[in-house]
Amino acid sequence: MSFILCCLITFLPNNVSGQQKGFYYGYRFGIGESKLDFKGVSTGSTKLMFTGGLTTNYQFGKVLGVGADFMFTSKGGRMRGANIITEGETTTMNYYNDKYSLFYFEIPITAKLSIPLNKSFSIHALAGPSINFKLLGLETREYDNTTFNHLHGYENQEIKTLETIENSFVYGIGAEVSARNNKIFFLDFRKNNSRNPIGYINNHQVKSSYFLISVGCKF
Repeated sequence: MSFILCCLITFLPNNVSGQQKGFYYGYRFGIGESKLDFKGVSTGSTKLMFTGGLTTNYQFGKVLGVGADFMFTSKGGRMRGANIITEGETTTMNYYNDKYSLFYFEIPITAKLSIPLNKSFSIHALAGPSINFKLLGLETREYDNTTFNHLHGYENQEIKTLETIENSFVYGIGAEVSARNNKIFFLDFRKNNSRNPIGYINNHQVKSSYFLISVGCKF
């Protein structure tokens, strides 16, 4: 992170000004890792996630501000499991890998505390709730045994037991640089955790979380 911030500062022109009071809007894109926590079962492994959309920000001054983002997010997780089949005295373990792909429209609303380090560069902390609307949930199951997978495996099967709305809490840190053309470039590191279960997957209650690195520009 320090290397990236140093590069941003190095290439800034000298005659720039910091973020002033007012309303700003722009775009944000991010990449990170998400996972699902199954109640009563060990947490699954992580899955690559992406997000992108509109970002807005109102600054009361150089220090205090509030923001709201409107983001399309692809997240989810992975899980290793097994089906146990008993026929007479014979027990067979059929191991599988599950992949869960969840698509949401998320609206995080955050308070932001900024610390200006010079006229063009500041660091900040942010925190607040996020309201997330489920768009689609898909599950893919692949068995290790090729023959058994051909009979019982499936791909992109819709998960119909997810809640329509998820409430989560987001917090993080970041930095901003202001250019003379009134553009503000930013870099954020965010953590998002479910406050309530997002529903059920394979009869297990589930919560979600993710770590995100996002970049963008505001005007």
